[in-house]
Amino acid sequence: MNGSRSCLGLVLLAGCAVTPPGPQPGAAGVRYQLRNPLEEPRQELVELTVPSSLRNGHLAAVDERSGETLALQYPAATDRADRVLVQVRLEPRAQRTIRLRAATESAAPPPIAYGRHVPERKDDFAWENDRIAFRMYGPALAADGEITSGIDVWAKRVRTPVIDRWYATGDYHADHGEGLDFYKVGPSRGCGGIALRDGDAFATSGNYVHWRRLAAGPLRVVFELDYAPWGLVGARVAETKRISLDAGSNFSRIETRFRPQSAQPVPPALPVAIGVQRAAADNAAHDAGGHWANVWSAPQGSAGSIGCAVVLPASVAAGVEDRDGHLWLTTEQSAAEPLIYYAGAAWSGGQDFPVAAGWNAEVAAFARRLAAPIQISAER
Repeated sequence: MNGSRSCLGLVLLAGCAVTPPGPQPGAAGVRYQLRNPLEEPRQELVELTVPSSLRNGHLAAVDERSGETLALQYPAATDRADRVLVQVRLEPRAQRTIRLRAATESAAPPPIAYGRHVPERKDDFAWENDRIAFRMYGPALAADGEITSGIDVWAKRVRTPVIDRWYATGDYHADHGEGLDFYKVGPSRGCGGIALRDGDAFATSGNYVHWRRLAAGPLRVVFELDYAPWGLVGARVAETKRISLDAGSNFSRIETRFRPQSAQPVPPALPVAIGVQRAAADNAAHDAGGHWANVWSAPQGSAGSIGCAVVLPASVAAGVEDRDGHLWLTTEQSAAEPLIYYAGAAWSGGQDFPVAAGWNAEVAAFARRLAAPIQISAER
């Protein structure tokens, strides 16, 4: 199994605002104008282009109006070494000017997004931010007969990291004030696992076999998981998932790349289904276009409810099905192109979404933000 390694060679995130090439900076740096095209507030990460003269030293991102120094992650976890991640908030239809300049040192924000391989717990890979936590399962657990590529959810009520502390104690199935793990994945898709569909049958992969952590935060965590060949008769594929989670977001971005493994040609379009497990008593919702699906679980005793949602970009032709204990988003995916989707979760005992209506509204708002990214231009 691969170990962790440092790597900046990551793909730019779909839907993430990215600046066009900017001017060369003077002593004052370079200014970028950001605009929110939506009639609702938003807080997220943007990627700003770093001119060549600023790439070999410390950076600061400063709001021109308020003088506020903004949290940044540099070098950014992207395919481009000339990008920096900056966390911004924009009010409805608002504009904001950010100045990127050289600094004597970079102000490192506290760790907000984080993830790691957990060999002491049978090869889990766990990741989290200030809102929620997730995990997926590896080869040591598979060796014990527990086979699943579903996504697990850890319920958090604190804004600080919990993964290391919870694993150290091993006592995370009870709530001691920070949250707990009470979401049961089993062989299901959990909160956003995928399947390949053949009529009424669904094929799923086993546990991941290799891992690579590509960016460890503090604002974005990025990692990859490899899966051994799996799939349908005549359409077996090996799979690599690239998963990232940003500070302040309930949604992980998941990019799946398939590599055909069958002797015969793989069909030009793979029948992919992205699932959220659900019970009959759960509250389920989806949009008319089939681009997001959401399940708010019935209360699990004193632990409360977990909301889980999956979202596809608006450009993808998709549908929704409710069957076999899951709410599914379905689409046809070329094996030559990556499948990109988002899986998110919330907990009724957390700080943000105590009831189903609030989480349903956030899922719809996230889909709108994905379709209308922050607009960025470099001032010349």
